[in-house]
Amino acid sequence: SRIIGTKHNETICKPEDLLSLLPKLFEAYGEPFADSSSIPSLLLNKTTKPQVTVVLSGDGGDESFFGYNHFEWSKIFDYFFSIPYFLRKTLAFLIPYKILGKRALAVKNIFKFKTFDNFIESVFIGFSSFLIKRDNTWLKHFDSFRSLSKDKLQKLADLNIKLWLENDSNVKVDRASMAYSVEVRSPFLDYRIIEFARTLPISYRIYGKKRKRILKDILKEYIPETVFETPKMGFGIPLKTWIRNELKDEFIENLNDENLNKIENLNVELIKEYFKKHLSEKEDYSSYLWRVYVLIKWMKLNGESK
Repeated sequence: SRIIGTKHNETICKPEDLLSLLPKLFEAYGEPFADSSSIPSLLLNKTTKPQVTVVLSGDGGDESFFGYNHFEWSKIFDYFFSIPYFLRKTLAFLIPYKILGKRALAVKNIFKFKTFDNFIESVFIGFSSFLIKRDNTWLKHFDSFRSLSKDKLQKLADLNIKLWLENDSNVKVDRASMAYSVEVRSPFLDYRIIEFARTLPISYRIYGKKRKRILKDILKEYIPETVFETPKMGFGIPLKTWIRNELKDEFIENLNDENLNKIENLNVELIKEYFKKHLSEKEDYSSYLWRVYVLIKWMKLNGESK
């Protein structure tokens, strides 16, 4: 704020804000939208509106310039795919998974993927599931990512834009801002910026562990690197600790047998196990629990019996 001469305002998102904003969440999104960052997004727009109506957002920068953590993970896992498929399948049964905790099933499934394209898809649909039976046939609508580029990281970026950005991130920002009549402008979503980014060499966007490299090289002409060279953080809320503390009673009340059994195809026993382990602080299953919680609250609000 001091360096670029701007006035900054700070608002703290608290557990009670989450509960008070739930009705607004379902009203604004009209579906069981389970990206937990929708809560701080609603609060951000609520507190912004009294001061400004049109705002700028950085949405799209991570997708085109490789800012997300999974771009770095993908470079690491790419080495595994140099191992012949039949050997990887064998390794999937030999690794001592217990030492990996909740990541065990995910890592095991990664070893069993036939191609790197399968890995890319799983970045967005998850490496493991709490459904009894999983149907991923809807993914065929996004198959174009396989042929738009030969580079694996660019393929990941392309699916990031077509699947995640269009159906999660942009929906989140659009609904949260419109709920409070705020107009969001996202320069990185200009089609010319996105098309230009795809022509840049991969090393201009990610170099070693330096993500969004070209953007940071521009930014350091105006702001010292010490200000922005920090670990990547999403616009999330501390669900892990809130579910164990301030929101514990709320989750116990809603994630009961009666409500869980109303959700078709849900592995109820697995979710109950996740909940138990989460409360005992053995593992962090907050993202899974939040999705089920939102669905249950949405079903109650809409009078859905099953």
